[in-house]
Amino acid sequence: TKCSGNLTETISLLQGWNLISFYVSPIDKTIENVFKSVLTNVDEIKTFDGFWKSGQTPILNSIDTIKDCAAYLVKMKNTAVLNISAPAVKLPNQITLTQGWNLLGYPMLISQNISTKLNTLPIFSVKNFDGFWLQSGTLNSITTFDTTKGYFINATTATTVNY
Repeated sequence: TKCSGNLTETISLLQGWNLISFYVSPIDKTIENVFKSVLTNVDEIKTFDGFWKSGQTPILNSIDTIKDCAAYLVKMKNTAVLNISAPAVKLPNQITLTQGWNLLGYPMLISQNISTKLNTLPIFSVKNFDGFWLQSGTLNSITTFDTTKGYFINATTATTVNY
């Protein structure tokens, strides 16, 4: 799915930790640009591969740009609303998951049922700050992938997710 022109993505960020992803893809993907409207309230941004910390000497930050289809843990000093105007993430996109825990973004404009998306993949569980989904579960507390949210995905073997 490709959209022409820019979309405005709005992400409500609570004080403390948030688990987010983006469905827009800014041309300038630097953290300073993407988070510019709330940067003074951002304390830290983390992935499984690194971090960006406010006030840190730039060379000591191990991430400085965002990636399409990725998820980010964002620690806020105060509640804020992040608005980003940019083109939609270009799809199709294939994301590789390793065996064990992964962070996965959800780059779509509409929610999707987790079971429908993952039913043929070797996924044990999906978690975020709202709850969990188990491949074998009937008491799942989350059932959809939602826009602007990020997810922890536990893969039983390496696999790929296609958007």
